[in-house]
Amino acid sequence: MDDDLVKTIREIQESMLNPTQQVIEYMRESLRNTKEIAEMTRKLRSGIDQAVLKFSESLKLAYKHLKIIENKTEALKLILVDCGYPPSDKFFTFEISEIIDYYDEHGKEKTEQYLHEYLFQRFDQEELNGLLSEWESFELLSKRMLILRQSINAHVNGNYFIAIPPLLAQLEGMVADGFQHIGRMDGYKMKGYLSDLLSEDHIMSFDSVALGFYKTIVLVNFEHGKPLESYLSRNAILHGADTEYGTPVNSLKSILLFDYIQSRIWRQKQ
Repeated sequence: MDDDLVKTIREIQESMLNPTQQVIEYMRESLRNTKEIAEMTRKLRSGIDQAVLKFSESLKLAYKHLKIIENKTEALKLILVDCGYPPSDKFFTFEISEIIDYYDEHGKEKTEQYLHEYLFQRFDQEELNGLLSEWESFELLSKRMLILRQSINAHVNGNYFIAIPPLLAQLEGMVADGFQHIGRMDGYKMKGYLSDLLSEDHIMSFDSVALGFYKTIVLVNFEHGKPLESYLSRNAILHGADTEYGTPVNSLKSILLFDYIQSRIWRQKQ
């Protein structure tokens, strides 16, 4: 056999049995990369575990605060019913706490006066203009805005006898439009629509308060010549039986009720 050929065969055998320095370096580099990947994976898992733990703790804390808010919301519902007020979704958490604390300390009668004074300051002209802006953004109310704006202006100016009737009448018209009602609207039909609209029963909802207020305070029948059964009866006011309805508190309650129901119709339409 040729010497050169033998030499070549031996070199090939040696290269197969003894890796070159380049191959060895490649293997070492791969090993280093594997260790780095393993370390990165360990750190990543540790970070994920810590994030999950923090998230779990945050959920527990949020749940605790939610239960506190739920309890306060339920307490506020009872206070509003006891003091004869419709609900509002404009209350802040700290306001709810203040109302509850006041009621617990002073009872129903003083809380009624407190609510009247506080809410009159809370829903001042600037706040009421904000309500009008919200109403204007609701297309369903576009044809009623001139009436509503004049009603709010009458309230701001202390003309409560003028402010209240349009709000009560336009509330019914708004509900009729919201449910696309055609034909005569009697009290039975109105109660049915409102029962469908104000049907949320979760603890954070004030629907039950609004529905109860409308049924027991606003939609109350009357007979001419007999004592009135409500201080804010829509029928008694619009049919001329009640001549003493024009009080500041009745006007504010009418605004708050209208605002709450329009917000529920708006949500239903979204």
